[in-house]
Amino acid sequence: MKFPIFLLLIFFWGGCSTKSVNNDDIIPAQPVSPVQHIEIYIEDYGSFYPKRLGYDTIVLGNNNYFAKVNLYDFRGKMQIAIFRPDSTLEVSGFFDNALDTFRAYSYIDNPDRDEMKISVEKYFEPLKDSIWYYFNEKGDTLKKRRYKYIISSKHHATR
Repeated sequence: MKFPIFLLLIFFWGGCSTKSVNNDDIIPAQPVSPVQHIEIYIEDYGSFYPKRLGYDTIVLGNNNYFAKVNLYDFRGKMQIAIFRPDSTLEVSGFFDNALDTFRAYSYIDNPDRDEMKISVEKYFEPLKDSIWYYFNEKGDTLKKRRYKYIISSKHHATR
């Protein structure tokens, strides 16, 4: 019993310092990574903007699917469990980071001004990695599939 109390006293004493803080001791906040503001697209389910690394619950696309994610990197590396609108688990697995930033183009026609604008949206499309589990509405495993990508010198991925 003496040992834990001794450790507690050392911790408490070290935490109660009377040292004053000056501007040299303050570490400025790190700038937000530019990839944090890029959308992550998940095929068949939609996309989302990651808010932070770690655990989160997100809504995917317009189809009311939601997911529990553990995001490791803003480029898409994550563990994910995707749920149907009725809250039953549909699929779970891992994603690896997207290989590059993709772009989608939207054309916006303004006939009154005789002009066409082009909207460019950047997004990441992560790669399925490792073992994925697919479930039916009752929660039974329909199939298990292993994904492994081999990146070739021709700049395309194969399974």
